[in-house]
Amino acid sequence: MALTLLVAGCSAETGPQSSADRGTEADSDGGASVFPDCSEVWVAGNELPVDYRGCLDEDGTEVTPDVINCGTIGEEFATFDDSYFGFLGGEVGEGSSESDAYAEAYGECTDN
Repeated sequence: MALTLLVAGCSAETGPQSSADRGTEADSDGGASVFPDCSEVWVAGNELPVDYRGCLDEDGTEVTPDVINCGTIGEEFATFDDSYFGFLGGEVGEGSSESDAYAEAYGECTDN
């Protein structure tokens, strides 16, 4: 996925995209932070961005997503820190991979 994101930054028609075009945010040093804070993304009940590609943990380290392509239903299922889960573009759920809520959501992905 990271290679795809790097290549997607340019196109023959539009040229290089600015950080604003790619949806990046400036950090306090004036550099570009490609990912939002994990604590802002992974909140139970909030919508998981359809274009979610990772986040920054509390130390500022990039956390790559665990994403499963759900095949025939055409959706992607993501998890974070064995505490949160959800379909990209859907509601974030809270629970470990052992929880009933996780099993139900994951079942929607794998049963199809």
